[in-house]
Amino acid sequence: MFKFTQGTLLVFFLLFFMFSCGSDDKNDEICKEKEVKTQKCGENNLGKQTRTCTNNSWTEWSECVLENTDCTNNEMQEGEACGVNGVLVKVCNNETWSEELCHEINGNERSFTVYIKTENDAITSYLMDAAQSAWNYFNSIHLGLREQTGGPVGYHPALRFENIQLPLNAELLETTLSFYPSNNVDNDKIRINIYGEKTLSSEAFDTSNYLNNRPDQRSKTTVKAPANTNGPNSWVTECISDCCRDEPGCDRKWHYACPQRKLDCWSTDTRFEVPHDLSPIIEEIRSIENWSVGNTITLFLESALNLNDGDSIGTRTINDFDERGNEYNPSLTIKYRVVE
Repeated sequence: MFKFTQGTLLVFFLLFFMFSCGSDDKNDEICKEKEVKTQKCGENNLGKQTRTCTNNSWTEWSECVLENTDCTNNEMQEGEACGVNGVLVKVCNNETWSEELCHEINGNERSFTVYIKTENDAITSYLMDAAQSAWNYFNSIHLGLREQTGGPVGYHPALRFENIQLPLNAELLETTLSFYPSNNVDNDKIRINIYGEKTLSSEAFDTSNYLNNRPDQRSKTTVKAPANTNGPNSWVTECISDCCRDEPGCDRKWHYACPQRKLDCWSTDTRFEVPHDLSPIIEEIRSIENWSVGNTITLFLESALNLNDGDSIGTRTINDFDERGNEYNPSLTIKYRVVE
């Protein structure tokens, strides 16, 4: 009969410890000479560290190297497939890799969409009292013009979009702004002109600072949408029965004669697309010297009401930053053609 002595038990324990402990990799003791392993590391797993098989065993993991610190401005890299027929793209901006965006591909045409990312990217400034010139500045989007003491005052809404991944040599085809209304019963007629901020890359807004860098204080592009053509001189929202616009037989009605919830498709359940291409605005901004791929662009939605022409003072509200997710936030979709 075999007897376990104290020495036997000690040897058994040591053998068990050697085979059961080891490193965190199940096959660490078996590796091919000069084989390399990598793993993600660092904040948001943006870094990478490696180890190598040397003398049939793994070395310690290397220091964590942040991949997003090793790039050249305007550099673009494609990654995994995404969307319907797209590819994930990241760009180098300020020598840092951007967040990846999905670029949908259709022949030699591509498109990507950016969303409002924080509550400070959807803000409005306006005069509290036209007679006293006191300003308010808050995280929300109000469109139009309202009556105040001393006369009507306009809202100055701004939507700030980061990571505009438009290649320098790409042909810009179409730019679409869209958002969700925040109220089904908004029914005022409003006239809006849309501008961009004329700057290389738009700075963040700070609603705690009432004196500086408000939307009303920032430089605007010369180009606006709609452009000054033979068509309308501003974007007009008005009640359109059954959500028709320019189709034959469309029964146009002003808001006072329109049933609620048929206000030019103005519904909290339907993403509203501004019916004008904003590409000329984007073109003016990216034509600024030293503009870089991945820069930030801000759009201003200024009131264009002409009270002398009988326009009525009115406002509407749109959904700004929504904690439920990007799909509820204002978005900017850019379509471009790849130029060889």
